[in-house]
Order: sequence, then structure tokens, then C-alpha cells
Amino acid sequence: MINNDCVMSQIKGETLFLFTFSIYLFYVVMNTTIWEMPPLFAYFLRVLTVILIVIRLFWVINTYTLKELLLFCTCLLILFITAYSCGYSTFIIPFVFIVTAKNIKFKKIVRIYFLIELTILLITVFASSVGILENVAHYRGLDDIPRYSFGYVYPTDFASHIFYLLLAWYYLREGKLALKDYILYLGMSYFIFHNCHARLDSICVLLIIFTSFFYWKIKKRTTLNKLTSFVLTYSVSFAALIMLGVTYAYSNPTLFLVALDYILTGRISLGYRALSEDGMKIFGQHYVQKGSGTGDEYNFIDSSFLLIPIIYGISFFVIMLFVLIHICKKSLDKKNYFFPLIIILVAIHSMVSHHLIEFAYNPFFLGAFSCVKHNK
Repeated sequence: MINNDCVMSQIKGETLFLFTFSIYLFYVVMNTTIWEMPPLFAYFLRVLTVILIVIRLFWVINTYTLKELLLFCTCLLILFITAYSCGYSTFIIPFVFIVTAKNIKFKKIVRIYFLIELTILLITVFASSVGILENVAHYRGLDDIPRYSFGYVYPTDFASHIFYLLLAWYYLREGKLALKDYILYLGMSYFIFHNCHARLDSICVLLIIFTSFFYWKIKKRTTLNKLTSFVLTYSVSFAALIMLGVTYAYSNPTLFLVALDYILTGRISLGYRALSEDGMKIFGQHYVQKGSGTGDEYNFIDSSFLLIPIIYGISFFVIMLFVLIHICKKSLDKKNYFFPLIIILVAIHSMVSHHLIEFAYNPFFLGAFSCVKHNK
């Protein structure tokens, strides 16, 4: 009878979490489109999310050890101080989601993410194609080639949604891509390059295909050599160090760095200007970003590994790295070599994209404490 009660409690807790996650995901994804939600409805979704996630927090809190609870409380305190310093608080609810995802099957989380993202994307693209929403064309610099946003705020936002959707499908397929999947990925890579001129997302979609071949070679191994394990564990740290190192090196730019900055459409020089003028604070700082379409000089930090330490602070940056390293370590301990490969793709994408900590795009943070199974 006790076992039955435990099972029923687990089912109810899982249902509560997944329902709350669905509400929150719908809200944040809709905010990346040009759909206009009624203010009262948007407020209702925010309040409902907070109420339900707090209930879920009390539901799951007794499953953590005292040491873990002290760690979570410390991190939460740092996040509140960071929110006060930089003026943004949108990362607090996602952190609570990460903590309360314990014992939830991660595949169920990704499946819900995939269905909600895909539904909103298809409806938005259809609405922009028939004139219900405006398919805004953007132009970069002196280019006269239109970059279409398909009902989203910006073309690269739309392209990043495509990348993370395909990454989620890759996860749900457990790395087993069929011929039709390869054709789909190649087609979508060409589509977002041709229509959005989002080179990063186009290349990262192709990297998913490359990763599937690599995973096919290592998935049946019972152990990995030390170098491979080290790379799979600390890939995010490597990506962060590369972007920070290249940006700092721009103080004395070589021909290579100038060429790289040109290829990355000024991301390195913009990052260097932000680092040299404002630096990195322990708990972040208020920093006004100005993107295309604002009418002001473009000043936007695209790289997540520059944006996070500059705006949200060094302490937040360390917490983020800890969470991602923990995900990889936990996966490798369970002989799961697939999930760290997913994190590598996220890390590569985040070197040039600012969507790393946004749940509207990246759901893979939730793998920190949820149930991630080992390789079959």
C-alpha cells in the first residue's frame, strides 16, 4: 500500500511539473514571436507559473539532502542579488524549474518542449505566410539581401528555434537518424541559410549530422578514454574560454582576429568593447543592449559566454558552468555518452548566440537533476 502511495505521489508530482513547464514554455516562446498576447492573459500565465512551481518546490524539497538544499539556497541568494544588480530577473524561475525537475523523466520534458515549440512555430510561420502576421525582412549592414523572420522578432531568433527543435528531435530519436532525418536536416540547414542568412544555425544543424556519426562509433563502448571523457565533461568550459580568450586578445588584433571578427559579423569587436569599457562584475551590472531595428548604433553582445559574465556577473557565470558540467558528469557516470554530445552542440551554438540560458530555446538545462537514462 505504501509503494502504491509513493507511485501515485510521483505521478501527481510529475504531472504538476510537466503542466507548469508547459504553461511557462508557451509564455516564453510566444514572447519571441510578434504575436501580441493580451496583457491580462500574459500576467495570468506568469502568476500561475509562480504559484504552481512553488507548490512543486515544496513537493520535491524533502528529496534533497541538507547539503544540496544549502547549495540551492546559496545559488538562489546569488541570483536575487544578480537580479537586483543587472535589472533582469527572468532567470530565477528557470533556476527553480531546474531544481524541481528531480525524478522527472527528461525525455518527457523534451517531448513536451518539442510539441509546444513545433506547434507555435508552424502556426506562426503559416500566419506570416498568409498575411495574418508580418513576415518582416531585415537587412544587415550594406547588404541588400532580405533576411526574413517568419513571424518571429528577428531572423536569427527564428533560426535558433529551428536549431533547438532539430536538436530536441535528435535527442528524442536517441541519436538514431534515418535517411529521411538526414534529408530533413540538410533541407532545414539550406532553408535557414537561404531565407534568414543565419550561418551559425545552418552550420550547427549540419554539426548534428556529424555528431550522429560520432555517437554511432562510441555508443557501444563500456568505457571511454580519459581524453574523450574530459572533453565531453568540460566542453562548455572550453567554449567559454575560447570566446573569452579571443575577445581579450582583440586588444591587439592580428589579421586572423580581424578576419574572424568579420566572419562573425563583429561579435568579437563588440564583445571586446563591452569588456574594455564595462568589464565583468561579481554580481552583474545594468547594460543596455541595442539590436537592429532600434534606430541606434548596433551594440549587442551575441555570444552567451560574453553576455552572461558581463551582464549577469561572474558568480552567475560560474553557477551556469557548474550546472552544465554537472549534467555531463552525471550522464557519463550513467554510461550515457549521448547527452554530453548534445551539450557540446549547445556550447558551440552559444559561442555566437545569446540563447544559452533562455528556456524559450534551450531546454537541456533541465537535465541537471531529472532522470537521464544510460545508453541502450
